[in-house]
Amino acid sequence: MSSSGENNSYPVRAVSGQNLARMIFKAELPEEQVRALPAQSLYMAVRQNGLQSSSEIVSMASIEQCKLMLDFDMWHRDNFNEESFWEWLALPDAEHDNNLALLQKILRCMDLKLVGIILTRYVQVEIHEEATDSSPGPGFHTPDRGHTWLHIQTDDPQKHFLLG
Repeated sequence: MSSSGENNSYPVRAVSGQNLARMIFKAELPEEQVRALPAQSLYMAVRQNGLQSSSEIVSMASIEQCKLMLDFDMWHRDNFNEESFWEWLALPDAEHDNNLALLQKILRCMDLKLVGIILTRYVQVEIHEEATDSSPGPGFHTPDRGHTWLHIQTDDPQKHFLLG
């Protein structure tokens, strides 16, 4: 409250998702106020603005807000929305300056069971006790000099890139 008795904080609960996104992008809401917003309001602002255009909002959000936004987006009732998973995983590509930090944040916030589901669906893994130089087949790559061989099984180049 200011000396005139006015409240200097923004009445964000009464603001639409679109207006909230505008306020954030115009820097009318500093990071501290963004982090004080309910995750539902932030999610509505992100969805109204478009996820690919909202990487700054996601970067400013707290870990807990991000976890909740991911849950809101990836679950419809009790069904996993795989397309939302891919959309969130692609978000760091929209952010040119800070993509590694944003990717790390998104992965920290994702439910690891969902990551496991995606890996089970799209990645074939072969593990050998002895390291081998010979690939088990075309398209296999090794991250550890031949003990483990991975093959990403998708025809979609975007999903292949994101998993890689």
